[in-house]
Amino acid sequence: MFPLCRCRAENLNQSPCEHSDEERSMIRTWVTEELKVGVQNEYRVTKIFEVYHFREKSSRLFKSYIDLFLKIKQENSGYPSDCTTDEKKTAYIQQYYEKEGVQLNPAEIQKKKKKIREATSCEIGIEWWGMNIYKSQLTCVNSLPSFNNLIAVPTKNIKDVYLPTPEVVAIVWDSKKDFIPQDTGTNIFLAAFTTAWAGLKLIRNGQAGGSCSVS
Repeated sequence: MFPLCRCRAENLNQSPCEHSDEERSMIRTWVTEELKVGVQNEYRVTKIFEVYHFREKSSRLFKSYIDLFLKIKQENSGYPSDCTTDEKKTAYIQQYYEKEGVQLNPAEIQKKKKKIREATSCEIGIEWWGMNIYKSQLTCVNSLPSFNNLIAVPTKNIKDVYLPTPEVVAIVWDSKKDFIPQDTGTNIFLAAFTTAWAGLKLIRNGQAGGSCSVS
């Protein structure tokens, strides 16, 4: 997002801005395409702290995964309401292929299963590589040695202990900052670009909203 003033955005304030340039400025991680849009809209980059540059790029890294679940999702969404004839249905399938590069199966569109659509929509959305690895964990133990071994680990913060049953002890914990385990399901660069493209789509859709819209 590109709010006109950091202070006003943080406080959800739409009154006329009287803040200084320093108060209006914001520090965060941006990807290249976001910076291009910001500069095009007369924002200024005043300081750069660190840059990661990748010489190679690809638009096919997750193409087969996305296309598979997008196909299943779209087929189980049924035809648009105005597709009332065979000609319109054929035209819809062709237009979808030309725009998305995904070939829909007419026989599968007829079935239209809502639960499958919801599941595949979720599958498309979860693969953005930005899972929060700092969340608390829950471990249940049923013996004193197991309990002692867990609470004695110096790399863990014990946040809560309770008994869900008389035989089981539940321990809520998280890792100390310097001992966060490496996670193969997260990647800050993929997450940044995924959310950036989604944000840029929202910006394009909202630019017609006038001077008070968040760009």
